[in-house]
Amino acid sequence: MNHKDEENVYHDNLNIELRIGVLNPQSRPPFNDSATTSTCGVKNYNQKSKQDHNKDNQDFAIDMSEMEVPNKSISDSQSAKLSSSQMEVVSFPPTPNSILTVQAGPGSGKTFTMANRVAYMISHYNLEPHDILILSMTNRAVHSLRQTLDAIVGPEVAGNIELRTFHSFCASVVDQYEHIYFPNNARKQLIDDVSWSSFSNIFSGKTISLSGKKVEGTITASTLEKILHGIKSGEFTTEQASNKFKVSKDYIHELLVYLEQNGMMRFQDFVADAISIMDSSISSSDEESWIPQLANYKVVIVDEIQDMHHSLLSVIKKVTSYPTYDQKAKHLTLAGDPNQCIYEFLGSSPDLLENIEKEFPTFDVNHYYMRETYRLTPEILDAVTAFSIRHHGLKDVSLTSVKPESFKPVAFSRRSASEECDFMVGEITRLIFESGGLLRPSDFLILTRTNKEIQAIEDQLRDSYGMKSNKFSQNATWASSKVHVLLDILNVLKKGPGSDFALLCVLLRLDKRPGGRLRLSKLFNIYDQWRIRNSLTSNSNLEDFVRSDLEQSNKTSKGVVQSKIFSIYKLGDNRTTLDLLSTFLSSVREMRQNLAVHQTPMAILESLLNIMEKSTLLEYLNSPETSGTGKAQKLSIEEQIEAHRIRLESSLSTFYNSLRSSYTRYVDTNSFNETFLEFFLKTYNDHVTILNEDMINLSTIHMAKGLEFPVVFVPGNSSAFGTSQNWSSLFTDGIVAQDSKARLFYVACTRAKSLLYIGTPEEDTSTCRDFFRLLTTKLPTLATKINSRGSLLDNLGVDLKRTVPNRRKIEQGRSFYAEIPLRNHATDISLRATRNLHISHCRTTVQNNVRRSMITWGRYILHI
Repeated sequence: MNHKDEENVYHDNLNIELRIGVLNPQSRPPFNDSATTSTCGVKNYNQKSKQDHNKDNQDFAIDMSEMEVPNKSISDSQSAKLSSSQMEVVSFPPTPNSILTVQAGPGSGKTFTMANRVAYMISHYNLEPHDILILSMTNRAVHSLRQTLDAIVGPEVAGNIELRTFHSFCASVVDQYEHIYFPNNARKQLIDDVSWSSFSNIFSGKTISLSGKKVEGTITASTLEKILHGIKSGEFTTEQASNKFKVSKDYIHELLVYLEQNGMMRFQDFVADAISIMDSSISSSDEESWIPQLANYKVVIVDEIQDMHHSLLSVIKKVTSYPTYDQKAKHLTLAGDPNQCIYEFLGSSPDLLENIEKEFPTFDVNHYYMRETYRLTPEILDAVTAFSIRHHGLKDVSLTSVKPESFKPVAFSRRSASEECDFMVGEITRLIFESGGLLRPSDFLILTRTNKEIQAIEDQLRDSYGMKSNKFSQNATWASSKVHVLLDILNVLKKGPGSDFALLCVLLRLDKRPGGRLRLSKLFNIYDQWRIRNSLTSNSNLEDFVRSDLEQSNKTSKGVVQSKIFSIYKLGDNRTTLDLLSTFLSSVREMRQNLAVHQTPMAILESLLNIMEKSTLLEYLNSPETSGTGKAQKLSIEEQIEAHRIRLESSLSTFYNSLRSSYTRYVDTNSFNETFLEFFLKTYNDHVTILNEDMINLSTIHMAKGLEFPVVFVPGNSSAFGTSQNWSSLFTDGIVAQDSKARLFYVACTRAKSLLYIGTPEEDTSTCRDFFRLLTTKLPTLATKINSRGSLLDNLGVDLKRTVPNRRKIEQGRSFYAEIPLRNHATDISLRATRNLHISHCRTTVQNNVRRSMITWGRYILHI
């Protein structure tokens, strides 16, 4: 069955969706394809065509107005669109043994420039596409650059350029070449954050049998990762790790052996193993032993160089120094912005770019600067420059804005994070309606410092206002929810590296009675003894052991119990766990046979459903979490169930979209040397969030690198009760804040294209007056003329590439907005004016009205 057939089958099998999750046949199905669905992202319930929806989403991924009809070199029209500083970077010769550093500020067109540089090198320096390797930090950056390359050189040429994230690149080296240079090593499987936490949970705090040896220890997931990476990178030995972290040496050793034998790896493990493979491949001078793709590279381009920590810098050095078939050395282009270095806690340095000679002493280094920003308005740039650069000493590269003057950044003060959220809801609502629907929920971004703050805002948006939100995440969002159990089931179905551990995780869900972890440890101990007794070197035999042991128990006659597993689960209701486990394994065997001949997203979804329906895993998926934030704990049972239903629906939808997106890549890349299931389990995190216009965007500042939005909020409170301010030390004269905090603030503010809102402390005579003179406490009036383009509304239309609504539509929006009581509370910028308001009562009063108005967003925007 081909990809198109799969789509047709999908439309004919909506009954499958109706049985998953809390939805019933009368509810909207979680993956209803009558709604527009992005390849990796979230549904768009507006009845728009897919073409319109995709066009809107492309506007956020890349500025396509700068692109010409695809061709294999830079045309005159494309060269004309490059600034002089961009053209200098584009045309710099890729001389072997040379480095070009490019310091590119926010919105300077770095992606567009790097893509044009690639095209220029291919057309002017006789490089082949496969001679070029491009490495970046995130899937989003890779996706954006891939889109730009497709538009400039065409998909066929762009498809032959190696463009990857660091971890994807290292994983590909390990996957393709480890069996050649280290044939005795097990095949590797990435273990994500949820599974890693489960691993620590299962093997910590109790006596376990590993390789026939009984060991005991207590260790957290984060500590185990530090130990694992430290030992593999040579930072310390097992004995030194034991002394440093106060954990048994034998316990550490056996855990590491178990992980290695099961092929279970973390992100940093792939980096260390890839470097080992590269070293091994060139240990001989014989070119036959070299890795061909590495020996072919003549040019290496690295994006976001300021975020390189030691291990990633080691990868760059290793790839750059790797011998090349027909020249002595490679050329290296490094692009980044020291002021956006916000990963110092991982070991990155803002001084790396300017001091790159120290890391590559034999290379000829040339430093170039891109000094224009096409994103920031002059007002936003002036405020950020005065505050982060002049006041806090960040690097000044004399960045200038090419945009016309606009509205000053807005300073707003509230007593708590909860009140700040109320203000942001009110202002988002006002701008959407008063713009006549020109602005949409997806045009807004709220940035915070921590995931905990993001969760609090998401909860308040959903519980108080019925609003949906999209969270930007490093990993697939569904993989951090209960839907992760589907990933465990798929790993069991695959039966390979990591399947033993996945079965343990499933058993934890099936055994819901107190003492489940202890029983699981006992089960693992007798399995380990059985494996050693039978001289089994593979660690993917847990399913076979459990199955044979249960079958032996079923064949027992005259009441004589022979099953070792039965002795663990024999008491009381624990017998039910054995029945569930037996049913689960029977279902797995049946579905595995089905998938052996037919693996498509729909076939996998059907298999998962059948397995869950025959066990209690569907019940586990549907049950709300028993604990939550303080806000969640105050909800009634009915409200908690409804909140869980919404989250589950979203997670299931994004899970299925990840399946479909992965299947498209599987077909497009002809990855038929492995099954689709194997491909999906390796690549499900290689996704790019595509915006849903009905959702407000939420992100931590660290995850917002590379993003830009028309309207950005940077709230100031980090506590629901106003006990902590995120930026107070930055706003106060006489206090020298950490440079890292100033850079974090710089990154947050420079995500805004048109309007920026900054949460500030209450007015104080000691605050940074120079900075506040560049801000305003007045809210923007969209109809006021601000420059030669016209009003702020006209300017937004230009930036968004949308038609400004007519007068009737704008008046209609204002009329709708005037009916919302929240306006009187949330849009009053004065803190003193809100002190006498009872916030909880206000929120309860306006909740229904606001929710109703939010529901009308889709219809309202649709009829512009």
